[in-house]
Amino acid sequence: MKVGWFLHTPFPSSEIHRTLPSRSELLRSVLAADLVGFHTYDYARHFVSACTRILGLEGTPEGVEDQGRLTRVAAFPIGIDSERFIRAIELPQVQDHIKELKERFAGRKVMLGVDRLDMIKEFHKNFGV
Repeated sequence: MKVGWFLHTPFPSSEIHRTLPSRSELLRSVLAADLVGFHTYDYARHFVSACTRILGLEGTPEGVEDQGRLTRVAAFPIGIDSERFIRAIELPQVQDHIKELKERFAGRKVMLGVDRLDMIKEFHKNFGV
């Protein structure tokens, strides 16, 4: 069975994590998962750093390796890739759609609601489940 674990709060730097009495047990417990996810790259980096500095394990670009077993570590930010939307606005088909919307709603107030994107789909894509 594959196990994924996601931390919804910041992961502390290894210097702060080192002060916890059960630091090694906590890290080893998280490393039991196949994939460990964090909101930001920095939190993922803090976790890998804690594993290398406290447990003496090897950090790799994919995650943390312990006796030939790799626990993948990745960032799964909640939010959107704003640069992708900035680039997309320059596409001719997007410009055409913007023009069409402006014409269609000329003289009216338009309200737009944006719902949080479902990041679990990204998790599944990366985790292979």
